[in-house]
Amino acid sequence: MVDGATRVGAFLRIVFPLVAPGLVATAIYGFIQAWNEYIIAYVLLSSSSKQTLTIWLAFFHHAARTDWEASWPARP
Repeated sequence: MVDGATRVGAFLRIVFPLVAPGLVATAIYGFIQAWNEYIIAYVLLSSSSKQTLTIWLAFFHHAARTDWEASWPARP
């Protein structure tokens, strides 16, 4: 603030570069934890009544997609 920086400027030039590695590490850790939970639930839960929301959404995404190859003309 002595050099004429605003609070936002001081945050972007000083605080954010110091915090950025921690934010990246936290994001990677959170992604790995979410992915591990997805794999465990996908492998262990075969019954549709016991599936978690993420497994149901993945199944719904694959079940509701369009089969584009079936609509194309046959290749000689």
